[in-house]
Order: sequence, then C-alpha cells, then structure tokens
Amino acid sequence: MSKPSFAFIVAASLLLAGLGVPVVQALPPDNDNIVNAIEPADIETGETGTTVDATMDSGEPFPTGYNASSYQGTVWWKWTPPFSGWYEVTTDGSATDTVLAVWTGSTYGSLSLVHVNDESPAGSFSRIRFFAVVDLFNPQPYLISVASKTASRGAVALSAFQVPDPISTVTAATLSATTVDVGASAANITFDIALTSTATFETGTLKLYGPSNNVVASTPVVPANSPAGNRVSGNQANGVYRMTITVPQGSAAGTYRWGISMSNTSGTQVTSWGRESFTPLPFGVTSSITVNNTPVDPFVTWTGGYSLSGNDALRTGDPDKDGLTNLIEYESGLSPLLGTKPTVVVTGNSITQTGLPAITVVGTGDQRRLRVVFLRRLGDSTVSATVQFGDNLTGWSNATATPTVLATSATHEALVVEDEIFVPARERRFGRVGYTYTP
Repeated sequence: MSKPSFAFIVAASLLLAGLGVPVVQALPPDNDNIVNAIEPADIETGETGTTVDATMDSGEPFPTGYNASSYQGTVWWKWTPPFSGWYEVTTDGSATDTVLAVWTGSTYGSLSLVHVNDESPAGSFSRIRFFAVVDLFNPQPYLISVASKTASRGAVALSAFQVPDPISTVTAATLSATTVDVGASAANITFDIALTSTATFETGTLKLYGPSNNVVASTPVVPANSPAGNRVSGNQANGVYRMTITVPQGSAAGTYRWGISMSNTSGTQVTSWGRESFTPLPFGVTSSITVNNTPVDPFVTWTGGYSLSGNDALRTGDPDKDGLTNLIEYESGLSPLLGTKPTVVVTGNSITQTGLPAITVVGTGDQRRLRVVFLRRLGDSTVSATVQFGDNLTGWSNATATPTVLATSATHEALVVEDEIFVPARERRFGRVGYTYTP
C-alpha cells in the first residue's frame, strides 16, 4: 500500500510545481469587438460596461492622433439616434480614464471617424457633441468605441442625449500654412476662422496640440472688432476671427491639430470645436498641421549671413580669393568676403581676436618646442580639427598630445597643442592645422 501512496504524492507534487496545470484564459467583454457591438436599451439613462480584459482586434483602426499606448482595449456600442439633431455622447461616471470615439460604417475596414475625445473639463471622462444625420427611411447606426487611455482597466459608463444647438459654429477656416519647419526658428501660423453664433460669446481660446496631445501654444479669441479683438470682418452673428499661433523653435516633429472653444462669461454655455474639443470640425476644414524640425546646419547659417550663393557658398568655395576655403574661414572666425589673414589672439581666458592658427616657439634652450593655438567653431560636430607636426612640408604626423581648451566665446573655443619633439633635436620643425568636414 505504501508504494502507490508514494507515487500519488509525487504526482501531486509535480502538479503543484506547475506541470500539467490547465491555464485559465481570461474572457474579454462581450462587446470587445465591432461585430458584437451592443445596441443600448436606454442610452439616455446610461449603459455600463468594462474594459477589463478588453483587447484591440486585428485591423481595428486607431482614431487620428492616437496609438497603441494612448488607445487600448476597446469595447463597442452601436446607436441610432431617434432623429437628426445635436447630441452629446459621454463616458461620465466611468471608473477609468477613457478615450471616446464616434464612427460611421459597419466593419473595421469601412469605419470613418466622426470625432474623438479623451478629456473633458471636469476630469478624465470624455464627451463628444456632434450633429447626427438620421435617414428616417433607412436609419444607420453610429458606432461608439470606448477605450482605455492607459494600461489601467475598469468599469465604464456610456450615455447619449440630445443637446441644444451650439452657441457658435465653425463654418470655415483658413490657415496661413499647413506645413512649417521649426528647426531654425519659431513658426507663426495665422488662423482665419469663420464663426456663426446663435448666442453672444464673451471668451474663447484657440489651442494647438502637439503629436503627444499636449498643448503647444494657445491664444485668446476676443469677439470684439480688430484691433481691440480678433474679429476682422462681419459681426457677432457671422464673423471672421483672426488669431496667430506661434510654434516654438525646436518643437517635436509630427502632426499638430487645433481646437477652438467659446463660452459666455459664466461658463454655463460652452462650445468647442476641433482637437480635444467636444465637436468635430466641419467636413473640408483643415484640422492638422505638419511640423518639421530640420536640423540647422550652422555652416549654411554662416554663409547665409554673408549672402553667399552657388559655388561661393560651398565649403570649398573661396569668394574673396585669398587662398582660404570657406571651411577654414568659418572655423577660424574670419569673413569670406575679406582677404585678410589675421591669427588668433587669446588674452587671459578670452579670445580677443579670431583668426588663423598661431604657431609660436615656447620654452628655452633645449626645451624649445612648437606651440599651436587654433580655433574650433562651437555647435558643429560635422567638422573636426587635426594638428600635425613635421620636419618638412611633405612629411606630417598627427600630434600625440590632446588639445587643451584655453578660452571660449559665444561661437568658438580656442585650443592649444604643443609639439612632442623639441626644436634642438631637429634642424627645422613645422606645424599646421587641418579641418575636415564629415556630413
């Protein structure tokens, strides 16, 4: 009897160690995918659900401006409004930070985004206001997705109801530029936005959102006529408002989107359009701006300062015909338009004169050796400097000593290298500095 008992104990131990233990797979919510989207029984009263164990399906689209880190684990509803009009869809009451999107279509491949919103002024829930178009003879449902904005999952609430017409409606918008480059300097974008208002708004804000949905810049919208306000034509009921947004130099490259909001003084009436706003911009209105951040080439900036062009603007160019290439004059702090050839002067810890390398003899007696002081332009890693010494003008060897910084200015640093060979050991000794450009 003891032998079977012993074998049973061993088998039980193996199971406890994880061998042969069945894996229990967590089940996603019933409406985890678009095929099983739930038709709400009473969406005005409110629907409930959960994003716990919700997934992203193969082929499921991300709303514009979102990715796998900011739009996770969706659950789906499909809803047909009773008639055409303005409606609000909200996730107010959810226990997790949500991203709410409204779509038209019936499959992942046919979806068209109506609008997306992941924040409301009151907190982490989301809400969207849009004009629903309902064909009473052939009504088509809107599809609603609720996603988690972060890795956190939890209970979600969903409701939709009719709302009054907005106090102001964006009817058109013209941007001075839809592509800008902020590598060399900040970029200004002027917005001319046509608003139709059914009620007087007293305050407003135009915001520009970066690729990470952060507010990059904002400016107030003042309803008064220009110059006291932003209105450049029309009247309060139908007017065009002009605002300028500045994209700071060095801002991240990517797609930027804008949003505008208007409200009365008490804030009881609020209308917002565009990015991070309740209401989508009208069809055909430009909603995005492409921002590039092209690295600045300091040499191009330098040649531009002297209005050089063509071959005269090349690193190998020599517009002043003094035998020095632009690259040498650029590194030495000289003008490419003047044929002068001063040498660098360092006084104390300051560069008191820019110029070509200064080669002198230091030390006394048998300890005399060549000393080279030269300039190197700051902020340009594409150029390297090499100090060489030699007994004649055809045989050169790179200096073995590491250059030491003597002084620094706003544009250059002065470095010094001393020869490792003493002059008395040679009949002659020469030194030189070479600059190499490596794109």
